[in-house]
Amino acid sequence: MANETESIGFLSAISQDQLIVIRFFTIFTSILGTIGNALTILAIVKGRLYTNVSFVFILNLSVTNLIHCVILHPLLAAQAYRGIWTFNKAACVAFAYGLFSNLGTELWGYTWITVNRYFCVVRHHIYKRLYGDTRLVATMLVFSWLFYPFVFLLPLTYAWGHFIYAPRKLICYPFAGYNCSGFCLFVYTIAIVSTVPVIIYCYAAIIRKYVKTRMKVGQGRGKTPSSRTANMDLMVAKTDSERQKTLSELRMAFTILAVIVVFTTCRMPFMVLYLVDPSMSKVNPFVHTLLIYIGSCSNWINPIIYAFSNKKLFNTLRKIFMSWKRTFVLDSNT
Repeated sequence: MANETESIGFLSAISQDQLIVIRFFTIFTSILGTIGNALTILAIVKGRLYTNVSFVFILNLSVTNLIHCVILHPLLAAQAYRGIWTFNKAACVAFAYGLFSNLGTELWGYTWITVNRYFCVVRHHIYKRLYGDTRLVATMLVFSWLFYPFVFLLPLTYAWGHFIYAPRKLICYPFAGYNCSGFCLFVYTIAIVSTVPVIIYCYAAIIRKYVKTRMKVGQGRGKTPSSRTANMDLMVAKTDSERQKTLSELRMAFTILAVIVVFTTCRMPFMVLYLVDPSMSKVNPFVHTLLIYIGSCSNWINPIIYAFSNKKLFNTLRKIFMSWKRTFVLDSNT
C-alpha cells in the first residue's frame, strides 16, 4: 500500500493539465512515429536506396526518431501514468541520459544531412571524392552517435553539473539550477553553433544554385532548335540532361529543407523558452509542457515529408504496400 501511495505521489508536483498533455502527446507521437519511421527504414533497406549516400543520412535520422518513438516516449507515458522513476534516481538518470544523448544525435543528423546536400548541389565536383569514401561517411555517423553520449557523461559522473529530478517535467535534467549557465550554456552553445550557422550557410548557397539553374533551364527551353551540326545538338542535349539532374538533386535538397523547417518550427520555441525561463517561474508551466511535446511531433511528420516529396521513396513504399495487399488477398482466398 505504501509503494502504491508513493508511485502516485508524483501527481501533486504537476498539474492535471500538464499530465493530460504529456499522456496524449507521448502515446500519439509514439504510435505515429513508430509506424512512419519503421516504414521509412523498411523502404530504404528493402529498396536498396542506401546505395545513394543521401538516403544513408535519411536512414540515420529515421533511426534516431524511431528510438525516440519506440523506447523513450513509451517510458515517458509510463512515468506520466505511474511515476515509475519518481522515487528511483538511478532509473530517472538512466532515462535522462538516453533521452538527451538521442536528442543530440538527432541534431548531428540534421547537420550531416544538410552538409551532404550542400556538397551534392553546390560543390558537386568534389562530392564523389568526399562521399565516395565509405570510411568518411562511417566516421561522420559514428561521431554523431558518440559525441553527445560522451558530453553527457560529464553530469552523469558529476565531473561537470549533475542530473536532477524536475517534478514539473517528470524527468531528470542535466541542467540543474535556475539559470542556464555552466554546463547548460556549454551544451546549448554547441547545439546551436553546430546546426544553425551550418544550415543557414548551406541552404543559402543551395537556394542561390537553384535560382541560377532554373534560369538556365528556362533560357535553354526558350531557344529555337539549331540546325548547324549534330555535335552541337548533342552538346545542348547533354547540357540539358545535366541541368535536369541538378534540378533533381535540388528537389531532394528542398525535401530536407522541409524536414529542417518542421524540426525548427516544432523544437525552437521550447529551446528559446527554456533559455529565458529554465525554472518555469516566469511562464506558466503548462506552456512549457505544451511546447516540449509539440516539439516531438517532428518525429512523425518527417516520414510523411519523405514519403510524399521523394519519388524513389514513395514508389518503394507503394510497391511494399502492393506486395502486402497481394499477400493478404492470396491468404484470404486460400
